[in-house]
Amino acid sequence: MNAPIFQNVGIIGLGPMGCGLAQNLIKHGIDVKAWEQSPDVCNSVSHYFRENVLASSLNDLVASLSHPRCILL
Repeated sequence: MNAPIFQNVGIIGLGPMGCGLAQNLIKHGIDVKAWEQSPDVCNSVSHYFRENVLASSLNDLVASLSHPRCILL
């Protein structure tokens, strides 16, 4: 199996699609850092992820990604 191109991926938006995508990437061994604007959505999906997946801000999300950065909107 080939190694993934990106060591980690950032996801902005954790609605149904973003949450499912993040879970799938994690399941396949990709480190994910995600950010969601809505505190209500963050609270409702936080139980799906380990503590260090959710970024506290966009700056935190970008700073946590290695180069080349891959961010999915």
